[in-house]
Amino acid sequence: RDRLRFRSIKTGMSEAEVKARLGEPRFSYTKPKVPVDYYVPGYTHEERAVSHRVLIYFGHGDTVAYVYIDKALRVEHLFIGGS
Repeated sequence: RDRLRFRSIKTGMSEAEVKARLGEPRFSYTKPKVPVDYYVPGYTHEERAVSHRVLIYFGHGDTVAYVYIDKALRVEHLFIGGS
């Protein structure tokens, strides 16, 4: 169920659309204040630089989603993983 919700996020969607579908993220980091290791310990991730902002969501159980937002406040990438 959570993976389906997370997969509904598509490249090009606005940050507002993401938040309307998923709510507020558990973590949100915006450049230049993105920690070097912003990944959630214990969960899979993809090494990726943050161009503007990353929103991090948790599902029920072991699902995590990283939604990467560009300077135009649009989704540029989505990664869904588990623990």
